[in-house]
This record gives sequence, C-alpha cells and structure tokens, in this order.
Amino acid sequence: MNSKIYIGRTIDLAKLKDVTTLIIFGNLSPEVNRKIILIDKEEGYRRKYLNFVDKEKVSYALFSEYFSNFSKIKEEIKEVAQFALRYRDFKLYNQVLTDYKNSKILFKEISTIIEAYYKYYSIACSILTALFFSNLGLPEKLPKVFDHIYGKDFLDDFFFAPAFTFTVFETTVDLLTKDPLDDEISIAKSFISFLLWRYAKNLLKFSYNRLIKIGVKPEKLWITL
Repeated sequence: MNSKIYIGRTIDLAKLKDVTTLIIFGNLSPEVNRKIILIDKEEGYRRKYLNFVDKEKVSYALFSEYFSNFSKIKEEIKEVAQFALRYRDFKLYNQVLTDYKNSKILFKEISTIIEAYYKYYSIACSILTALFFSNLGLPEKLPKVFDHIYGKDFLDDFFFAPAFTFTVFETTVDLLTKDPLDDEISIAKSFISFLLWRYAKNLLKFSYNRLIKIGVKPEKLWITL
C-alpha cells in the first residue's frame, strides 16, 4: 500500500491518486471514499475519522491495555508533562515557577494548555493517527480514558506524549517571538519538523510500544522506531 498522506483544505482527486489518507480542514466532498481525518474548526478542531475500518480489531486489546495499566500510564503522562512544562518555564522565566510534582496542579495545567491550544494538539494527533492507524483502522467509538485531562477522544490520550510536548514547545516559541502560527497548514508542517527532532523518537515510543505489545506487527505502522 502506498503510504502517502495529504494535508489541506480542498480536495483535487485527480492530483491525489496515490494518496491513502487525507487530513482535511473544512468541507468534505461526498464522493471521496478514502481514509479521511476531518478536522472540524466549527467544533473546536474536533476530529472525525471516516473510512477507517477496524480491520485488525486491535481496539479491544488496546483499550484493555490502557485500563489495566491506568496507573502506569498516568505516571508516564506526569513524567512527560513535567519535562515539557519545565522547559516552558525556563524558556519564559529562567526558572520553574510551579510545583509540578503536585498532581492536582499538574493535571490542571495540562488541561488548561490543551484546551487553550487544542488546534495545535488536534493537528498533531491527526498526523499521528494517519501514521499509526491508516493500516490498522479505528473502531466507531473512541472513549476518553483520562477524563481529568482535556480532550475529545481516546487518541488525545493515546498520543499525549508527542502531541503535548509539541504543543508546549511550539506555543512557547509563539510567546517568545510574539508570532503565533495561526495557519493550520503551518502548524502541520511544524509538527512534521518536530517529528524529525532526534528526541521525538522517545516520545513516539509510548504509543508505538503499546501497539507492538498487543501484537501489532511493525510493518503495519507507517513509522519506524
């Protein structure tokens, strides 16, 4: 299968013959029957997944993995969030201003940032969804696991490590330069550049290893670690 992804606002089917997965901002042409991640700006950048047939039936095993390892995954989230938020504080204030070891304070800060910059977070998750699930497919329902963290569906939880770190890093740069990335395509390009960062591999492993653990073959994923 040709693992090409298209990210844009309009669809020209004649030019997208070899593209397997579309990430679209805006209206959808009804005749398109490929895998589509539709990012609805009118609904706060909520993602809709079309034609992602759950061929591999991994959803049950993946949800079971999450619920049975809830405490461990929660600690992973805390570790990643503390790293990202301390980076932000040092860049902005040259010191850590908040006690991120306090779980209540930490999770409140996580939710505040994701909600405030959900455009960044959702675009990152859409690209990761294409890379990880274009071959696997998705179930019709994607229930949120961590209800105390802002998000729209399970994939917001599943891709927390890379999506949150990118969101914090990029919005920190926005604050420093006073030049935010308002354009969705620019955010998508920035996230793709982020994935090429040498330490991004460590963040992607949280999701990658979880899929491998439940029996997904590496060749089914469009990313190699």
